[in-house]
Amino acid sequence: MAVQDWRKTREHMEREAIAALAELSLNEDGRMPLREAAALAVVTAHQVPELVEMGAFEAGDLDDDAMNATAVVVDIASGWDDESESVAEYVESLDEHDLERLSRYAQAWAAAVWQQMVPLSQAEKDTTLASLRLQ
Repeated sequence: MAVQDWRKTREHMEREAIAALAELSLNEDGRMPLREAAALAVVTAHQVPELVEMGAFEAGDLDDDAMNATAVVVDIASGWDDESESVAEYVESLDEHDLERLSRYAQAWAAAVWQQMVPLSQAEKDTTLASLRLQ
C-alpha cells in the first residue's frame, strides 16, 4: 500500500506540497532528474485537491495554459494505483512519452498552483523560491 506516499496529516501534506510545488515551479530548465520530477508531480497532484478540500489551499482560477498543463499532469497522475504500488514503481512504469509529457507540463502546472493556490504571502513565496535558486 502506497497511500502513505501522499496522504498524511494536513500540516505534513501542506508542507510537503508547498515544497514540491516550489521545486517543480523552478524546474524550467529541467535541472531536476526526470523521474524525480515525475514522482513529485504525481504525489503533489494527489495532494492539491485534498488540500483544497480541507481548506489548506485556495481554489485557483487558472488560465487556459495552466488548465491544459493541469489536465496533462492529473491525467498521468491518475494512473497511479496508490493502493497497490509505490509512486516510484508507478513512475518507473511510465513510458518515455508520458515521462516527457509530464516533465513538459509539470513546471507550468506547479507554477500556476504556486501562484494562485498556495496560502503564503507573496513575500514568503519570493523568499522560498530565492532560497531554492541558491541551492
